[in-house]
Amino acid sequence: MESNPDAPKYNVAFLNREGKVIESYLLSHRLDAVYHGFLEEGFLGWDQSLYGVCKDMVYSPIFA
Repeated sequence: MESNPDAPKYNVAFLNREGKVIESYLLSHRLDAVYHGFLEEGFLGWDQSLYGVCKDMVYSPIFA
């Protein structure tokens, strides 16, 4: 899916296990968020859906 330049944009942030931002960017309405960094051992997923972002999102990791 391509980004529509006129679509609303949302802030997306990914936190590490200490709660610090490790990646953030702007994402167009209804696109999927993607974390581009290294995932630590024991990582199970994110606390919220990455699909179809329609508001500012902050993702916290879930670990085993």
